[in-house]
Amino acid sequence: MSWLNVVCSGDSTHPTKQFATGRSVHPFRDQQGGRRRLGADLNRVADHRLHRVELGLGGEDFDQRLTEFDAITDAVRAIWRDMVDTMEAMPGYGLAAPQIGIGLRLAVVDCSTARGQVVLMANPQVLHASAQMRPHEEASPNLPGVSATISRPRAVTVRFLNAEGAVEDRNFVLLWATSVQHQIDHLNGRMYFDHLSGLKRSMLIAKAQKRRRAE
Repeated sequence: MSWLNVVCSGDSTHPTKQFATGRSVHPFRDQQGGRRRLGADLNRVADHRLHRVELGLGGEDFDQRLTEFDAITDAVRAIWRDMVDTMEAMPGYGLAAPQIGIGLRLAVVDCSTARGQVVLMANPQVLHASAQMRPHEEASPNLPGVSATISRPRAVTVRFLNAEGAVEDRNFVLLWATSVQHQIDHLNGRMYFDHLSGLKRSMLIAKAQKRRRAE
C-alpha cells in the first residue's frame, strides 16, 4: 500500500531563523544531510501530535499557526525538495509540510503511475468540489497497521501558489483529488480518521495504539 501520508495536527517548528541563512533543519535528515530511518522519525512526529488531535486542537486554531506565502523563495524550494524526497522514500502520493515538523502551508502531490509528475503547492485551497463522492482506503505511516475507507469529492478545483510563484487554479480528479484534499486536511490540522464517526475514529486509534504497544 502506498500511503496518502497523513499529517497529524499539533505544534510545528517554524523555520524562520533558518530561512534567514537559506538553510533549514530537516527532521528526517541527520546533521550531515544523510537520511535518518524514516519509519522511526514519522512515528516520533506522530507521538505528540495525535494527542493534540484527540484534544480537538485542530481547525482554525491550528491553521493560524501555519505561515502562508506571498512569494516562492529558494528556501521554500529547498523544503519542497526535501518533502518530495520523503514522499518518494515512503513511497506515498503526497505530503504536507507539518508532517516533517514545518509550520508552513506547503504540500506536494504525485499520483502518477510512473512518478515524476509532482505538483508543488503553497497555500492550497479548494475552490470547487464535485457533488459526486469517491471512496478510497486511506492510511498513514503515523498510524501503522490501520486504515479506513473515506469518501471525498471525486473532483476538485484547487487554487495554489506554484513553483514559479504564480497563482494557479488546477482541476484534480480521482486519486489526485483524494490526495490533494488529504494534504489540505493536514494543513488544517485534520487527519483522515476525523471524517469517521466518533466511535469508528476511537476504535481505529485504539487499534493502532494497541498494535504499537505490542511491538
